[in-house]
Amino acid sequence: MIHFGTGGWREIIGDQFTRENVRRITQALCNRMSAEGVTERGIVVGYDRRFLSGEAALWATEVFLGNGVPVTLIDRFAPTPMIMWTVRDKNCAYGLAVTASHNPALYNGLKIFTEGGRDAELAVTDEIAAAANALTVDDVVGIESYEVDASPLLTKQSSINWYIDAIIEKLDMDTIRHGHLHVADRSDVRRGADQHADHPDDGALPGGRNQRPPRHPVWRPAPLPLRGHA
Repeated sequence: MIHFGTGGWREIIGDQFTRENVRRITQALCNRMSAEGVTERGIVVGYDRRFLSGEAALWATEVFLGNGVPVTLIDRFAPTPMIMWTVRDKNCAYGLAVTASHNPALYNGLKIFTEGGRDAELAVTDEIAAAANALTVDDVVGIESYEVDASPLLTKQSSINWYIDAIIEKLDMDTIRHGHLHVADRSDVRRGADQHADHPDDGALPGGRNQRPPRHPVWRPAPLPLRGHA
């Protein structure tokens, strides 16, 4: 039984989080877009680093394309706010993120965004869940995975540079740049959607200092001599 909470649909991988359920939810959303007359405005699909997130994004994309919905697929791990921003930037009717947010690693799930990149209200996701629960496997329309990349309805992009530019536009960079700030970097490499960081000494904040972790050479022990040899 598919049920959305306030933060989306989250289930244990391999139990309720399955290809079949992802496709049923996607088909229900396609039907909703058709009924609202917004199919041509398309949808943004993104995913995080959890197990099966990338695969689930592909499962959903197959169904969207099979129903004639234009898809903007973020082609790498993406934080949820960046997916939401892309929905607004592309003026899409909806967005879909494959993520279980803060839930344990056993879980994965889906978040749905509406126009403007806003979280879908519970009334909306309740209707989508009810529609998905009424669907059978045979009700789902999709293309084959090998057909996805050739679809004229598919756009792949990484939104990261535009997303960062949009954030910078909201900041007083001159004040920050000349503010003689002392910045402590407490980045946690176990979290987040990507593994890249811009360091202040790379020019983001001239005059700053951010020590990179030292690179230790791989230690290789000297080979033991063969028996019978010096």
